[in-house]
Amino acid sequence: SNDLKLVNNGLVHVGTSVYEDNQARPTSVNTAILWMDTSGNVIRQKEYNFSTSDKFEYAYDYQPLADNGFLLSGLFTNSGGGAKQNGFLMRGDSLGNKIWHRSYGEQGRLERFNSSTILADGNFLACGWRARDEDLTGVNAAWDAWLVKVNPLNGDTMWTKTVNAAFFNRFVRAFEQPNGDLIIGGAGGNADSANTDAQIMRLDANGNKLWVKRYGWPYDTITYNTSAENIYEFKKTSDGGYLFAGDADDYNSSDSKNAAWLLKVDSNGCLVSGCGSVGIVEYEVFNTLTFKAYPNPAQDRVQLAGELQDGDVITFFDFTGKLLEQRIINSSELPTFDVSNYANGIYLLQLYRSGYNKATQKLVIAR
Repeated sequence: SNDLKLVNNGLVHVGTSVYEDNQARPTSVNTAILWMDTSGNVIRQKEYNFSTSDKFEYAYDYQPLADNGFLLSGLFTNSGGGAKQNGFLMRGDSLGNKIWHRSYGEQGRLERFNSSTILADGNFLACGWRARDEDLTGVNAAWDAWLVKVNPLNGDTMWTKTVNAAFFNRFVRAFEQPNGDLIIGGAGGNADSANTDAQIMRLDANGNKLWVKRYGWPYDTITYNTSAENIYEFKKTSDGGYLFAGDADDYNSSDSKNAAWLLKVDSNGCLVSGCGSVGIVEYEVFNTLTFKAYPNPAQDRVQLAGELQDGDVITFFDFTGKLLEQRIINSSELPTFDVSNYANGIYLLQLYRSGYNKATQKLVIAR
């Protein structure tokens, strides 16, 4: 199973059909689609094999179209090991019949599409990654973001763009901004692909890089070091921001722990609104600064102290996540909050520096 979507009051499931020889070795892999009702009953199913020489084909993303057809994106390869991979797109009609199928990329190079999107001008944009010239088969994970804009009528390439921000770039999805800019998200890291961070790029409408931001999380709620954050999905939210979903792994530990991870940013990649988009590359690790709120429990007023500096932003939330107050630190003033009008309960104080969350303190109000 590679994709599942709710479309027209039904479910669409995209996966694979695997064929094996008499020794249970895969001989070919085809793309398969099931159209189902909301109870999971199959209404229609189709299987596709796009090439006779490249027998292993995987579709990763299903995009519904305005004409009730669809666009598939994925990869095909000539072997189960995937020494050579290329991206493919297929447009289908409302009955699941193929309108066109096109392959993209260069022979002998590892390339793949992970998803596609429909642009405001009606054209299609495929998003994924491809191996660099010095590492054509991708064995050393020298990958760059890869975007291809295509004509929806026949799949012809309008432009293609390769963009990098780190040694290792694995992008899962692209979204179009109201002004035509592109936001692409995924993961990036150094030469060790087991050490990755969440990564977001903003590009102009032609795929030229405007800025890059990366996010790591060294400590999670069960207090262990993580060496990699893997991003598997990247969604646009109703407020214009974005949500990453993935996990945080500790590959360097003997017991190899991992935890689920969610990251919410605004349209500029900020964890707090207004951090801006200055600079081409901004690498942010959520480290652990210390500050204190006292007295705690509090009754009427709360004083802050600790590793604070001018320009830090302190936000005050209730436990439902509602923002109650926001204060910018000024060394000429004592950072205090009047909490006399707040009900008894648990609240959160968060410290932001340069727009990024650096520390959180729990505050109890009890009278």
